[in-house]
Amino acid sequence: MLRRMWMLLFAAMLLPYLGMQAAAAEETGSIRVTLQSGGEAAAGGTVTLHRVGQRFSEGYRMVEAFGGGIVREEDAMSPYLAQWLMELEGDAGIPGSLDADGSVEFSRLEEGLYLLVQTETDEEFLTIHPFLVTLPYEGQWNIQAYPKTQKVVTEPPPTGQHPAPILGAMGMVVAGVGLVLCADGRRRK
Repeated sequence: MLRRMWMLLFAAMLLPYLGMQAAAAEETGSIRVTLQSGGEAAAGGTVTLHRVGQRFSEGYRMVEAFGGGIVREEDAMSPYLAQWLMELEGDAGIPGSLDADGSVEFSRLEEGLYLLVQTETDEEFLTIHPFLVTLPYEGQWNIQAYPKTQKVVTEPPPTGQHPAPILGAMGMVVAGVGLVLCADGRRRK
């Protein structure tokens, strides 16, 4: 009887601990990417998510498909690292289509370092640069990202020249030619 009571007491003390461990192990988050330029949504296109690193005491341990090794915490947000990882094409990733608001959300993501690459684009907008996101970020498990995008320019860029200086120069040339002709006419008399 005493043995059962001890077992019951031990189980009662152990259950909350196991519940906390299970809850911590199941903690997941999401990354929502929104592409807009000047208030206009970049609807259409695809953004692909790659899990490139797992949390490690000094930073992130890169998965083998993305070269392995360790990346320090302070180097994890480098745009050069994102570009380099994109060129490795380590795995197929998870594609997500941009909706009418120019957004896509990836959910149920485990802790780690994620690479986001725009693999297809709306023909009215330029492709965004690849970028990295850590999950969680500053304790937040639901991340909102607003990478910069721009509309495609369909008209030629301005040259910086205005018609006024060109017309002024042409007027000076005509006046100079007129003076030369007047001066030449006076000499012949």
